[in-house]
Amino acid sequence: MRSRVTLFFAFIALLAGVVLIGVTYGLTRNNLLEEDQNAAQQQALANADLVREQLTVDPDGIGVFFDDELRTDPDGFAVLSSGDPTAPRASTNVLRPITAFPEQLVDSVWGGTSALQNATIDGSDYVTVGVYIAEYDTGYFEAFPLAETTDTLTAIL
Repeated sequence: MRSRVTLFFAFIALLAGVVLIGVTYGLTRNNLLEEDQNAAQQQALANADLVREQLTVDPDGIGVFFDDELRTDPDGFAVLSSGDPTAPRASTNVLRPITAFPEQLVDSVWGGTSALQNATIDGSDYVTVGVYIAEYDTGYFEAFPLAETTDTLTAIL
């Protein structure tokens, strides 16, 4: 009888440990993703403001601005796009056009609201942010990689 009680308590302790590990992992994951989303949103808003200023000062030089001055994450990318084909367009990576961004995000921005969405692009996870620039009826889109967060979460397991 003692051995059964001991085994029962050992099983309960094991089960409690597994549940605590799961809860801790879930909370850590949510906190890390929330931090990444907040940082991405702040950076995208700052970059969108720089793009708006550039469009005001020299709209024809927006491509050069994207190539030489706009700071994005080394593994991220940014796009300036509008539903209007005559509006200025630019991209930090020609291999990543506006179609790389989630359709729902693009539709929200072209509809006049800013948005944030996690997405998988070419097999990698990103936080994507779209900022509507009302003054020019255009959208600034930026993708921030989640590779470091993914690596951290993998290391925890």
